Amino acid sequence: MGVDRCICHRVSFKTLLELSKQVGSDYSKLAEMTKCGTQCGMCVPYIHVALATGKARVPVMKDEELMKAMGAGKA
Repeated sequence: MGVDRCICHRVSFKTLLELSKQVGSDYSKLAEMTKCGTQCGMCVPYIHVALATGKARVPVMKDEELMKAMGAGKA
């Protein structure tokens, strides 16, 4: 099982990844457009991982693992 969406606003990471191809992968811009991550905020680190890795489903991780994974797409 993994995290694949912003539950509060019902926005899938697949949708965010598709949208990022059109407008870029800036989380702030995507959040402004879709409201993803703007209510409870629990999905925000997972959204960053999805954007960094291009994966629409992210495994549930501990904080340390999330921090490491958020940098996965950076060279």
